[in-house]
Amino acid sequence: MITGLLYCHLFTLQYAAVQALSKALLDLRADMVSQAQSEVLANAEQAAAEINVQRLVEKRTKELQVPFMLIIFLQCTCLS
Repeated sequence: MITGLLYCHLFTLQYAAVQALSKALLDLRADMVSQAQSEVLANAEQAAAEINVQRLVEKRTKELQVPFMLIIFLQCTCLS
């Protein structure tokens, strides 16, 4: 009888430990998913910001590209 009660108590403790471990793993998984999603969003925002900077630079330097090429052309024709 005592053996049966001891076995039942040990089983209950093991079950509780497994349940606690299972919950801890679920919480850890949820935290990891949340962290990964945050990193994806941060990377997307950074990429968008870099593209915006690149477009701004291209827009501002586009005006300079034509006169610069004209200067190079004139220098080449004057040297000939």
